[in-house]
Amino acid sequence: MLIITRKIGEAITIGDNIRFKVARITGNNVSLAVSAPMFKEIDQTESTIKIGGSINIGNEIEIFILGIQGRQVRLGIKAPEKTVVHREEIYVKIKAENDRTPLSGRSTFKPKKPNFLKKTVNSFGRWLIKISK
Repeated sequence: MLIITRKIGEAITIGDNIRFKVARITGNNVSLAVSAPMFKEIDQTESTIKIGGSINIGNEIEIFILGIQGRQVRLGIKAPEKTVVHREEIYVKIKAENDRTPLSGRSTFKPKKPNFLKKTVNSFGRWLIKISK
């Protein structure tokens, strides 16, 4: 079980399309806003759970409320080992980095040629690089 502490307004992302956010904390109850479009019954809902309680997402993922301290809640996440779980701010950074990096392994980055290098073809059909100042 993974244990994560979140404040009100902070979220956790499971995989690429399950997200839940700590909406409010009232006494011993925590309201989680859950978005899981792949599960039709949980598309966009808010659940209130007491300390010690849990919410199931599908058959394999379970979120537990382990404790509350002030404006923070301690969550336990039980999911298959292959499932990726991130704090949302980390997930956003990883996603942005992956969007910049090509998946094929070939870089799309093309360095600009310095202004002083010029390519020309000589009379023998060979490339010549001239350096101008």
